[in-house]
Amino acid sequence: MAIIEDSAHAIFTIISASNAATGKLRKGYSSHFSHWYGARVLCEFRPNSTDPLIQSMRQRKSMNPFALEFFAQGILRRLGIRTVEQQICSGKEARVLPPDFIVKVAGEEPAQNLTWNPASVRNGWCLVSRLVPDTASLDYISRKLITSHSVRTQMLRESGAIHASKDRTIEELIAKTLGKTCEPADKFFADFKPTESEIQLIKSAMALDGLPYLRMCAAHVFIGCSSPHFGNVLVTKAGELISLDHARGYFEKGDDLRELFYFVDRRSEAFKVLAGGQRFNGEGHSRIGLGNSTP
Repeated sequence: MAIIEDSAHAIFTIISASNAATGKLRKGYSSHFSHWYGARVLCEFRPNSTDPLIQSMRQRKSMNPFALEFFAQGILRRLGIRTVEQQICSGKEARVLPPDFIVKVAGEEPAQNLTWNPASVRNGWCLVSRLVPDTASLDYISRKLITSHSVRTQMLRESGAIHASKDRTIEELIAKTLGKTCEPADKFFADFKPTESEIQLIKSAMALDGLPYLRMCAAHVFIGCSSPHFGNVLVTKAGELISLDHARGYFEKGDDLRELFYFVDRRSEAFKVLAGGQRFNGEGHSRIGLGNSTP
């Protein structure tokens, strides 16, 4: 089964980063948030579970992937987060697109899940993305260029001190999801060869506890689309992150935002990505904030 890119992963990342410096958590984290987060992560992996919370998570209604993709892109761009060019076309149109397009196949009719499959386009409507030149995915960079910068290492570093008793199954799913790999895409990034100084900018941008990445997590949470991970985020040589793949998401009832704002440390730098304020400069370095102005 494919790894579900639930927005709860983004919530977990923000909360973990906000509490990493002090190692202190609000009362109820272990008894409440861990259970809620675990249900979100495991609901697709344990379909026969009798846990009422897991069952309730499975009842969430998926959004239409085409509508969500274009809605998410519009919001992200207004927040100053780059996205890629997208368009909807027929299978016939998709088959004759130039090689700088990636095709996501929806099937005979608009489906609730789109699967990246550039080699198999027959019928139905497709969502297609144009490649962004001179960029690479965080996954490619972590495997080919900055091999010490693993997602698992980061995740354990940020959360190990405050999650000593957490479910190791969930821990493995977190690391696997945030570090999602797509080796067939490597061919698109073969010419990405940053200099040593550019490598340092990229390292800063791709850190899971860094403000550029957390800002993208916050935006995805508010939209309700799938969490950012190493397979669906690109980075430029200047250290600017680019968000991909926003077609998966659910209609939420607001419990996701309640969990986020209750357990995030409001004195932390990570909280500032939720509070609005300053934006990022053109090089992708943090000037802190999700919005355009201070509320």
